[in-house]
Amino acid sequence: MEGFQNGDRYRLLPACSHAFHVDCIDQWLVRATTCPMCRAEVDPRASGQDLM
Repeated sequence: MEGFQNGDRYRLLPACSHAFHVDCIDQWLVRATTCPMCRAEVDPRASGQDLM
C-alpha cells in the first residue's frame, strides 16, 4: 500500500476509520465486504467519507 500525497483522494471507511485511495478501495469492495486492513464488515450502502 502506498502513502497519501497532497491532492490524493481517499476514502475513510465508516466501520473502522481506515483510509484508502478511492480507486483502490472501490476495486477492493467490488470483491469483498470487509476492510482490507482489519477485516471489519463494511456496509456496501455506506461507502464512507471521501476526503482530500
